[in-house]
Amino acid sequence: MDLHFEQIGLYKSWHVTDSYVVIGEKSFVCTTIKKVEHNERKRKITIFIDDANHSVYEVKYAKENAANGLQAYRFFEEQIEIRSENLKKQQKEQQELIEKLQKTEIRMRCNVCGTFFCYKMSDLIDNMENARQAQSSAGLAMFSALLGTQLGTYANISGARYYMGKIKDYAHCPNCHSTSLTSIAVEENQDGEIVQPVPTMPVAQLSPADEIRRFKDLCDQGVITQEEFETKKKQLLGL
Repeated sequence: MDLHFEQIGLYKSWHVTDSYVVIGEKSFVCTTIKKVEHNERKRKITIFIDDANHSVYEVKYAKENAANGLQAYRFFEEQIEIRSENLKKQQKEQQELIEKLQKTEIRMRCNVCGTFFCYKMSDLIDNMENARQAQSSAGLAMFSALLGTQLGTYANISGARYYMGKIKDYAHCPNCHSTSLTSIAVEENQDGEIVQPVPTMPVAQLSPADEIRRFKDLCDQGVITQEEFETKKKQLLGL
């Protein structure tokens, strides 16, 4: 593709290649054309560009150059179809990637009690949505309180509590509530099946006093917080 068109009146000269279009001193890539209109009677082509300025260009061709003008118009239409197919392909790939990420399991092991647990990216997305809903309900409750509508205030407070209750805490061990966690790499075999991590061998059962000493050492080392130590201490003492 290499078409040249001379200036006609106020319409600048223009040039079409396989990759770009030059109109006067301006140029753009063919794949950025999102729409094209052709007025065959006036021998005018209007080109709409997908750029930050939503640029629109109008070009004309002479009567004796009508065949090339029609060829340029058809070429622009082909570029729009190619662009549309590429966008659909990109959107499909992005959707597949999002779905894959949402299904990806994140596996964790507690460094304190050795408990394994896992969650998915979709669970984190659910947490974010529940937090958003809770924040929205809390804002509506405050607005209702300012308006003096007691029923609306209670309803929105209940809604905020409901959504807050749906938020799962994945930053703490579900067993001992420690924040000292290690991510376990998820491996796949040749068939694409997930290989389960091999749990460590259980240690010998310790007495409550020994357990408290062990958690105290972890607290002194900064592995767990003082609050976590006190909670675990009460559990071991049955308080």
